[in-house]
Amino acid sequence: LGFHSYFSIPAGKACADGRWLAGPGKDLFQTAYDELGPLNFIAEDLGYLTPGVRAMASTCGFPGMDVLEFSDYDVRCGVHPTPGKILYTSTHDTSTLAGWCTRSFAGGDEPSGVEFAAKLMSDALASDAPLVMMPLQDVLGLGDDARMNVPGVATGNWTWQADEADIAAAENKTAQLLRSNHRFWGEA
Repeated sequence: LGFHSYFSIPAGKACADGRWLAGPGKDLFQTAYDELGPLNFIAEDLGYLTPGVRAMASTCGFPGMDVLEFSDYDVRCGVHPTPGKILYTSTHDTSTLAGWCTRSFAGGDEPSGVEFAAKLMSDALASDAPLVMMPLQDVLGLGDDARMNVPGVATGNWTWQADEADIAAAENKTAQLLRSNHRFWGEA
């Protein structure tokens, strides 16, 4: 959004003195391409976006984001990413995948949130998504106590840190998850 337009407030002035200005737009990305060659960009196309922002992302050829937690279908019946979009298991602004699964699905005959999150990660990797992004908290199977950010909350954010022992403990399981998906490693 900020590349298309941004709200500018003069230094030392009140918000009411601000105004919307045009951002650098596609010219910035064309210059980067001209000087550096092809670059891999992902457009954060979440939330409210104007037609101008959507047009710029499309003109530049940037894939957008498809977040499992925002799916408009029942992920218990399989993972069906939007064609051409990058699939995220969660983001820095959402619950962890295990936290979301625990809150949304665990209980009764359903597997635990951590177990179901692991299944969803495997399904995501086996999907048609051109790329799957999994935050470290999801790879480690952590709940919402490891959440990075809660938008609109002023305190307690951005404090989570990875634990070296947790990472070491997850290495074999993660390698096995990746190996089980032939599109990443060829024939197993």
